[in-house]
Amino acid sequence: MIVIAILFLLAIALTVTVVIEKSRRDFHYTRIASLSTASESDTIGGVGVSILCTSPKHCAIITSLLDSTYPTCEVIVAISSKKQHNLVAQIELRYSLVSHNKGDIEIYKSENSSLSRLTVIVFHMLASRDKMLNMAAKYATFDYLLCVPSESYLLPFAVGRVAVAIAATNVGCVDRITTSERGVFAVSKKEWIKNGGATVTRHPKSRKTVHIAEYLTIDDTIQNAHYVLIERSRYNFLDFLALKIMKYRNKVLSLIKP
Repeated sequence: MIVIAILFLLAIALTVTVVIEKSRRDFHYTRIASLSTASESDTIGGVGVSILCTSPKHCAIITSLLDSTYPTCEVIVAISSKKQHNLVAQIELRYSLVSHNKGDIEIYKSENSSLSRLTVIVFHMLASRDKMLNMAAKYATFDYLLCVPSESYLLPFAVGRVAVAIAATNVGCVDRITTSERGVFAVSKKEWIKNGGATVTRHPKSRKTVHIAEYLTIDDTIQNAHYVLIERSRYNFLDFLALKIMKYRNKVLSLIKP
């Protein structure tokens, strides 16, 4: 009986070991297979990104910033109440914002825990874009700053693409990430401080600069037409037949309806 009991326990232990090992392998293979979509499900290489935007034209732009599928990011918006009083009132109501200090510059956070990664800085006086950007960067908690123009909608996968570009480089710490879009760029907080804040774009690029050829934002024209313009590295004959491609300067572009 003792021998049977021992064999039974050994069989249980072996079964448990096999199940645990299989689960470990499945998890490992799943993580490897999901590298292409990691930007939508996991933090990449410990990279955190703070999204900065000054004077957004619409509430919908702020919503697009908050819609990022990358988990380790935050949104910091800077607005002048002198120029956009109505927008300040709208976002204060929409996002349940509460002021944490009074003065010429107010810092708002949401009472809603699901919007905890949103910070709104309201200037009660006229301020330049550089000054507003520098103040937004001051409240950034992550090591990389992604600047988005006031009229651009950020695509959901955009922050993940920036994180991938940073984590995948072999040059060590990345200083800057450039894009093909005007006003869309990312920079390390270290590089931001070194070059005097928002004037970083007017300084020579570091050798540790990575370029992203993929579009990260869309504007009002494309947003209202429900089309996304994506740069493609290759195309085939069927694309020509379907009239889904066009040539712009030296680029071949694909017009895809989502």
